[in-house]
Amino acid sequence: MAPDTESLYEIIYQSLANSDLELQELKSLIAAASINNKKHGITGCLVYHDRTFIQVIEGGKSEVKQLAYNISNDRRHSQMSIIWEGQISSRGFGRWTMASVSIDHEGMKRRFTDLLVHRDEIESKNASTTAKALLLNMRELLD
Repeated sequence: MAPDTESLYEIIYQSLANSDLELQELKSLIAAASINNKKHGITGCLVYHDRTFIQVIEGGKSEVKQLAYNISNDRRHSQMSIIWEGQISSRGFGRWTMASVSIDHEGMKRRFTDLLVHRDEIESKNASTTAKALLLNMRELLD
């Protein structure tokens, strides 16, 4: 699944859903993404809360860039902005073709809100960006 580590690439973006997604719609979106991502060696994590998506996608550079392009043209959301992109030395979500995190827990809601409001002010020693730090922090909920 993984390309050589020197060619691993990552994009983290944020976008706004054009309407509230029902749980079944979100599950369908994640299932389709998982199938597609597996075909292309993509891994990552999607967080959705209050119409806001934050997603990390990782894999080969051309595959990740193509997926980001496809996502940017998806009419289910708008206002897509790249938080960070670049080469990475290892996958943060290598076990998941598309992990998803429910943030119904009050602590997760606070962390998610902190990211959106203070993402430029928060520092992390374990990740290159605040968004990735948050997503990696949420990774413990996936096990």
